[in-house]
Amino acid sequence: MNEKTEKRNIFNGDSAICPGCGETLTPADLESFARCPYCDYQFERDALFDDFIVAPLVKGWVRNAHRQFPG
Repeated sequence: MNEKTEKRNIFNGDSAICPGCGETLTPADLESFARCPYCDYQFERDALFDDFIVAPLVKGWVRNAHRQFPG
């Protein structure tokens, strides 16, 4: 398995699995410091990380846009 595939497995939808301790994390757990609050594992700030952090905001914007401008 290559490095990019391994990173995708860390971020799966609405949660992430810490490679350091195996805890399930949410975007709110990582958005300020990019560190696991349980074991202090440092996540690399890359495109996959940024997408994981921003995804809940984007989902909210899309949901609101559909309410304002239906169909």
